[in-house]
Amino acid sequence: MLLNGIKVVSFCHFLQGPAADQYLADMGADVIKVEPLTGAYERHWSGANVYIEGVSGFYLCANRNKRSIAIDLKSTEGKDVARKLIAQADVVLENFRPGVFARLGFDEAELARLNPTLVFASASGFGSSGPMANKPGQDLLVQARSGLISVTGNKESGPTPVGAAVVDQHGGALLAMGILGALIRKIRDGKGTRRG
Repeated sequence: MLLNGIKVVSFCHFLQGPAADQYLADMGADVIKVEPLTGAYERHWSGANVYIEGVSGFYLCANRNKRSIAIDLKSTEGKDVARKLIAQADVVLENFRPGVFARLGFDEAELARLNPTLVFASASGFGSSGPMANKPGQDLLVQARSGLISVTGNKESGPTPVGAAVVDQHGGALLAMGILGALIRKIRDGKGTRRG
């Protein structure tokens, strides 16, 4: 597999981030999904109430080929476990709202201290800067803000969301592609990269 030997620690939830690291796992990366003690939100919710043998269809669509660990990132012990994982990783990926990961104690300086050659990638609905950076981002919200739902509806029905999470899936694919480029830089130059 292309990414055998690459270790990814994922602090991701919902769909965009999990889709990105699933694509990396599908190419052979060892992906460790860090979840809260109660489990990732997507383990307990599924669109259209779809469950397969008791497992959320939403969780299944973006979490294959991964290992999971439950950590309380607000506790000293949990932060210590996370630091050990980060120190051994090639890639750290997170998709909290901008600033949340840093407030948990994992800002860029701390990550660089733990692992100078780390590829650190962040995903958010509206980017890490700009007037909407701190707004919640979710597939349907971005479909609406971008005008996508206006071109998929008709005069009778009005604006209609696309029948799949196309924004999150496409964003996840672009995120994975950016991470792959950063990994090439790391292999060539031995340098870490920050992408957000």
